[in-house]
Amino acid sequence: LLYFTPGVYLDHDFATTENKSIAQIKQGKFYNIHNYVPKEKRIIYNESQFKDISDFLDKNLDENQTFLDFTNSPFLYVSANKKFPTYLIPTVYNASEPIQKFEVYNLNRMYEKGEIPLVVFKQGNSWDYLDDVPNEIRSYRIAEFIYKNYRPFGNINNYQIWISNDSQYRFMLDNEKENQKKIQYKNNNQFVTNNLTFTNNDQALILTTNGKDPHISSFLNLDDIIINEGRNYFLKLKYNSNISGNVQVFFSIDDKQFNEEDSIYVPIIKSTNLNDLYIPLPKLEGHKISNIRIDPPDGSKIEINDISLVAKNNSVIPIKSVSQQFDLKKLPFIWANYDDNQAALKSKDLFRLLIDQQELTPNQVLSLAITPIDDKETGNYLYLRLQSSKDAQVKIIYGEGSEISFDVQASSNYQDYIVRISSQWEWMEKQIQTINIISNQNIKIEKLTIKKGD
Repeated sequence: LLYFTPGVYLDHDFATTENKSIAQIKQGKFYNIHNYVPKEKRIIYNESQFKDISDFLDKNLDENQTFLDFTNSPFLYVSANKKFPTYLIPTVYNASEPIQKFEVYNLNRMYEKGEIPLVVFKQGNSWDYLDDVPNEIRSYRIAEFIYKNYRPFGNINNYQIWISNDSQYRFMLDNEKENQKKIQYKNNNQFVTNNLTFTNNDQALILTTNGKDPHISSFLNLDDIIINEGRNYFLKLKYNSNISGNVQVFFSIDDKQFNEEDSIYVPIIKSTNLNDLYIPLPKLEGHKISNIRIDPPDGSKIEINDISLVAKNNSVIPIKSVSQQFDLKKLPFIWANYDDNQAALKSKDLFRLLIDQQELTPNQVLSLAITPIDDKETGNYLYLRLQSSKDAQVKIIYGEGSEISFDVQASSNYQDYIVRISSQWEWMEKQIQTINIISNQNIKIEKLTIKKGD
């Protein structure tokens, strides 16, 4: 091992023939010491990546305020020059019961002082569900704290922003009229697709997926698109969809191949009515968008009635509600049978959805009426006692596209499963009156109960 003190020079005589490997070290001063002044930047990063979200945070937070990042993006605190509000920074570490309770206690104190009026709730990529576990499940107590004290506000690029419930007059969007320009389609024979079929007529472009990694590209005429610096540009789609999920949009810049770096995820919702989908366009700075590729969710059928280029002064796209879709795999079985708190056995029953045993055939929908639950202060569980002779997947669907799916293990006996249903915003925010249960295999349901959270 070689040790050098600050400002040391490497001795030329030491770099002899028998020390050829060491001679590769540059001769002269080994490194310089920089004397930093207060508040001087000590890191170098791509500031454009965080510019829009950082500008928004800087504009709408006072000097003594910060925000809560729930997206495993601690670098946002650095780019926005705001203090960390929690002891453990990345959300992924806030998993255990003691840590979550400690964090919620501190967050409540800061919230009551008005120090955290904003939450960055999602960033629209795999950081929202590391190891296939949604952040809302991994840190469900923190998620429920957010649901009680904040509401959805808007999207800035791929980031989803929530504001505190008492922020009635702050963070208001500019009341500006959108400048729109309709984008025309190319000829059908120019469309490039993969595991996707389309129908294009005067009324709509209908995309139907039929395999893994479905996508469509080279279908938009981008020749007449002119993007000026200083404004925010979006593709605005009027659409409906048969499922909720994320659409990944790729941009080819200056005829480069599509790549993950030049892509963004945007959520769509299940609805028969037309909805607006805003897709932020990258800041070009003298470059040109050559092509656009859209990757719909697997199993989706999307009808697009209009595509326009929209220019706005504000980078925020307002939202009023969200729907969440979780695939919890084996977690409900593990939670019910191996958790130390034994919520499946010890939690108080609030509402029994099922009186008699039910048998479901594959893809049969069991629709159950539910009396609205008022006791949500400590959250809620959905407890199920199920039996299936084959491995199965069960889906719980309610509200406007909220969904939780999980695995049922093949067994000759009934087994316990439990879902923290209050880990989803729509359950906590709205009075749910119906829950739908569907399975891909024959299953028997012995019990189905809403329980008080612990």
